[in-house]
Amino acid sequence: MPETPRRGSAIDAGLLAVLLTAVVARLWHLDAPLIDAHSWRQVTNADIARHFTSSLDLFHPQVSWGGRDGVVGMEFPLLQWTTGLLWRVTGESHIVARLVAVLFSVGGVGCLYGLGARLLGRAGGLAAAGLMAVAPSSVYFGRSFLSDMPMLTLMIAAVWAWDVYFAGANARRLAAAVTLTALAALVKL
Repeated sequence: MPETPRRGSAIDAGLLAVLLTAVVARLWHLDAPLIDAHSWRQVTNADIARHFTSSLDLFHPQVSWGGRDGVVGMEFPLLQWTTGLLWRVTGESHIVARLVAVLFSVGGVGCLYGLGARLLGRAGGLAAAGLMAVAPSSVYFGRSFLSDMPMLTLMIAAVWAWDVYFAGANARRLAAAVTLTALAALVKL
């Protein structure tokens, strides 16, 4: 049986190092405008987030370029809504938008550690998380204002939650697994 992460207040130095590495890798050119690859989608996401600064109606995302009264059908706008909420406090900033993406991405690294440690022991969890922390596509998409990384993070969390559920089924664990799976699918179809 694989070794599971310890519970308690002890800080796992290995995990902390992996998470710090993930953060540092994703901070490269954090201040770059949203004009790198996939700029059309990043700018569209920023436009949607901008509209959420005035209306937090999560189920009626708006754009400036079309739709009925600006309302547009799209995937569940969790990334854009979260950014719009923060922009209400900080003001519109592409740096804040990228930081939201970074937080989702680093959260995915942490979830992969949890899943890996559960299935493969602590060393396996650290190896999996370490690879995700520095994988070029994970780093690039982890700092891009796109829904890809929130979807991946939610899906990793969902697989972890399903494993926990199947180890000891109860209604709370089932609800968590189903909710995470649904969110992952809705955030990026």
